[in-house]
Amino acid sequence: ANTGSSRWFVNHQSSTCVQDCPQGSSVDKSCGGLAQSWNKLHDTALECCSVDLGWIGEQFCVAQSTGVSTGTNLWFVDWIKEACVQDCESSAGSNCGGVVTSSATETFETADSCCENKLGWMEKDDCVAKSTGATPSQRGSFMYYVDWALMKCVKDCEDPSDPHCKGLAEKHDTLYASANTCCSEKLYWLDPAASCVP
Repeated sequence: ANTGSSRWFVNHQSSTCVQDCPQGSSVDKSCGGLAQSWNKLHDTALECCSVDLGWIGEQFCVAQSTGVSTGTNLWFVDWIKEACVQDCESSAGSNCGGVVTSSATETFETADSCCENKLGWMEKDDCVAKSTGATPSQRGSFMYYVDWALMKCVKDCEDPSDPHCKGLAEKHDTLYASANTCCSEKLYWLDPAASCVP
């Protein structure tokens, strides 16, 4: 009886790579039946994925093909949380958003690139901090911008111990290295200048 070569070929129906071995004859979930003469065979799942399923992320393709996936640890967007999360089991860590099960889910090497590509309307530093679980005292640029409701130049941060921190700047806010520059550029009519900061 033909037991197959155990090499890998594409199953176009599932968009995965499967092994050339009889289905159901093994505890190996990756057996996809015996390859036909027209199936292009590869030595590894990785080779099959990269050559014949190149539009799918390699790590995702290999994980789906081998049936061994605890996630790739790559980043993807969680639209509900408006943050990027990692492709790993939710119980594995605070940044884990569950294991990706769809090849349509776009993944990224870093939280930074996920934020930039998927949540571009958010301030990137804020998105990365929210995605990685940075504490509020680490968020923001610590530069100054105008809070027009307060009519003051405030610091771009969320540290409650700093009286100048009044929240994170929006993407459209102009940032300045110092309170003095912010005051002289944006709130120049206030006298004395000291009333320009909280």
